[in-house]
Amino acid sequence: MIEVSPFAIINALKLFFRMIYGGATKWIFYSAYVTSDKHYHKNKKPFYRKLTEHIEYFLKLETKHFSNIDNPKCYLLLRQTERCNKDSIKISGYVFAGVGNLEYQEYFCALVKREKTVLVYLPKIPLKELRVSNNGIIPSYDNVFIEGEQSGDDKLVFRIVEGHPTFTEYLNSVWVEKWGYVWNLDHLYEEIRNFRFKAIRYLSGSFGLSQASLPINSIRMSKRSFVERNLLRVEIIWCKLVVNFLCGERPMKFLFWILISFRIIRLA
Repeated sequence: MIEVSPFAIINALKLFFRMIYGGATKWIFYSAYVTSDKHYHKNKKPFYRKLTEHIEYFLKLETKHFSNIDNPKCYLLLRQTERCNKDSIKISGYVFAGVGNLEYQEYFCALVKREKTVLVYLPKIPLKELRVSNNGIIPSYDNVFIEGEQSGDDKLVFRIVEGHPTFTEYLNSVWVEKWGYVWNLDHLYEEIRNFRFKAIRYLSGSFGLSQASLPINSIRMSKRSFVERNLLRVEIIWCKLVVNFLCGERPMKFLFWILISFRIIRLA
């Protein structure tokens, strides 16, 4: 006769319910997480800096931790400035990234045309990461700069120091690590807030939020009649009930995910 330990049964049940819970949460959240993360990366506008008098650039030092791309690479964007009236400008140079005595180099050469943006991948520049050792937190590299020349009649040499790479571009955003990826949920949280505000406006009118912030014995009531004062009190109490309870953050977030899970609404 086979004897089964009670602890083995308990562990098996825990594993079973964990699998059920994991599958259910992924079925509910996954699509919304993917849509929100794609929205962030699609609408994240690059911040261009001046490279030469006629060329501006954006250097993206990619990081694996915040990218859901299978094979992320650092890249360089080049374009002509708004005041430039040339048909094309040839530009070439190197991107350098160094740490200690080690230096990574990537050569680039591009013909930058009017109203066109040139994308140059930099596979030899490592991803921007951090690792922890006994000596503290060590970055992939601590010094980045670009140098090269612009060809043509107005030939010139340039050297731009990017300095120490940081992760500031990922601050002031909502990030969640789940299913082996890191997701940006800015768009998702914005849609939940909009969903709540629409419900508040529907139940309490356009001025529901401002009415809910008023004290019940408002100064505005002093010059009103008895009936008007009580009607206004009822209106304020109703707005407070809608904003703080019926359409509170937690109830509306729960309702939002219920509608998402049954595919009644979808994140666009």
